Amino acid sequence: MISQQQLKFNYHEIRDYCTMMSDMISEDNFRKINEYTDGWISLIYIILMGLEKGIPVGMSSFIDELIEKAMFNAYESQIQNFLLDLSIMNSFTADQALFVTQEKKLLKY
Repeated sequence: MISQQQLKFNYHEIRDYCTMMSDMISEDNFRKINEYTDGWISLIYIILMGLEKGIPVGMSSFIDELIEKAMFNAYESQIQNFLLDLSIMNSFTADQALFVTQEKKLLKY
């Protein structure tokens, strides 16, 4: 099992990634990115793309809609419900996922 802690970027990795993607990030924006994303690289990328378009770091309906359209809506409703059920947990085993979702078996994709 791979934990969320193992997958997320640490402070220095976030800074290096942001610097690689754009040399125009202010210290204030970097601090906000670090706090807001908690090391989730996909969200860091989306926020950096938003910054290029003038969208400030933080809760944004544009970013929420982008995540929903690009990541969530791509799945059929059964998978969406499965993901929503699991979203309350930071980490889980296959047995825990089966219990929480009441699925007969885990779907393989």
